[in-house]
Formats: sequence, structure tokens, C-alpha cells
Amino acid sequence: NCVALNSSFSAVESDKCSVGAGTVMEHCRLSGSFSIGSNCLVSGIRGKWNCPLKIPNNFVCQIVKLQENWTDILGLPKGDKHESYVCIYHNIDDAIKKHSTCYGVSFQHLFLKSDLNSSDLWDDEKQQLLWNAKINPIFQDGYLDWSIFSWIENMTTPNSSVDESSKASLDKWKTHQRIALAQLRSVADASFEFSYRVDCQSIFKMSEK
Repeated sequence: NCVALNSSFSAVESDKCSVGAGTVMEHCRLSGSFSIGSNCLVSGIRGKWNCPLKIPNNFVCQIVKLQENWTDILGLPKGDKHESYVCIYHNIDDAIKKHSTCYGVSFQHLFLKSDLNSSDLWDDEKQQLLWNAKINPIFQDGYLDWSIFSWIENMTTPNSSVDESSKASLDKWKTHQRIALAQLRSVADASFEFSYRVDCQSIFKMSEK
């Protein structure tokens, strides 16, 4: 069985939706079709997406809103004014403060199977940890392009071949703006996230009546 806390589901077609055993979902607002694997932790998923949401087994996926001036805080060029969100996405067994695995496989395996290298993830960091690896994509105005993650399942599955769609997904991921968990702690909009979670809890309590 799975556990859903303070989450709502709308416009869902039951034959196109599935959640695996042992998965915990919290503060999510899901609509449309989705497939979430077993033993996942899924938090704060909201907004619209351009293709079916698919999360493999044993993954963490969390959406967090960023402060309006997050680019200023990180010293990045300013873009057009949008609401910005980051999607934290990694394997549940990845060691955050180590250089061991990313998406459930070793960094060596990841680099060998993809065309990624250390410069794609780190800015000359002396300690190349998952903590400071830029693997978490930024999305604008609540529109989530889930195709950016499709390469991960393909390239981290043993003995799988890398198909053209996975290559296209990886290319999109490489050119997409991303930040590290180490950066997120200074730019997350904690006040907004707290209000969002209170709102989710209120909606859930109303649905119980």
C-alpha cells in the first residue's frame, strides 16, 4: 500500500494512474495521468506538465518554490520575471554528502553511459558531492517539463541501450538551468511553502467532511 498525506487528485483517469507499494506522497496536487513507482517519497508536486508524470522506483521527487530574488542571491544573470520552482530529484539511497551515487548508480557509471562529465555538475568544486552537484532543474510558472527526466531511468537501468529519445531528454537536461541542494537552502521560499502546505491540509480536511 501507499500513503497519501494532505494530497488531492483531480481529473484523474484511474486506468492511466498508478502508485507503487511503500510510496509516501505529501502535499501533492495531481491531475491527469501519472505513474509513480514503489518506495518513493513524493512531496509538493503541483502545477501543469506537458507529458505523463513518471517517477521510477526508489526515487525522491520534491517541488519547492524559490524566492523572487533567487538569481540575485546566487549571483546569476537575471531572466524574465517568473515564479520559479526547483524540482529535487534523486534516488532514495543516494548519499547526499558523499561522492558515491547519483540517481542510484555510481558517478563513474553515469558518466560512462551518458555524455556527462564533472563540469556539467560542478563548478570547480574541490569536494564533488551530490550535495553541491547541479542536478535539480528550475521550472517557471508552475509548468513542469517532465520529459527532462526521462533519460535517467533509461541510462541508470543495467544493460539498457541508450535510445534517441533518451539522448534528446539528456540534451534538454544539460542545457536547462539547474541548481544544487547546497544552493537551495539559501533561495527556497520557506514562507510560501509553509502557506502552501497549510492550504493543502485545509483542502484535505474539507474533503473529509
